[in-house]
Amino acid sequence: MAANKFRLLILVLLLFVISGCGAGNWNRYELYFGLSAEGGKTEISEQQWANFMQTEIAPAFSDGFTIYNSSGFWNEDGRTYAEKSKVLMVVSPDSETDLKINNIAQSYKAMFEQDSVLKLVNPVQVEFR
Repeated sequence: MAANKFRLLILVLLLFVISGCGAGNWNRYELYFGLSAEGGKTEISEQQWANFMQTEIAPAFSDGFTIYNSSGFWNEDGRTYAEKSKVLMVVSPDSETDLKINNIAQSYKAMFEQDSVLKLVNPVQVEFR
């Protein structure tokens, strides 16, 4: 099953890259969305996540994006906490991508009463072979 998810991830990434504007330096953006809501009292459902993805993420990145499941862990006051999460990954040369990513993070925080959404940005070299 994990091999199938990995193959799907690679396929989505390749389709996104092929539809892009050429080889060169791009950025890889990741947003980490915790799936706990209301201060950890409830969990954001798959349906709620799907609705958010369709209304906020898909319109912003119609050329392609990748979502995968993850588990986040952190330590606070000597205690380790765990939380289911989703990760959005976008690889793009577009200078407007950072603004789109920031808007999605802000929408998620407001919609699901989140304290924060982790954002990572890394330069990547993209090659077409």
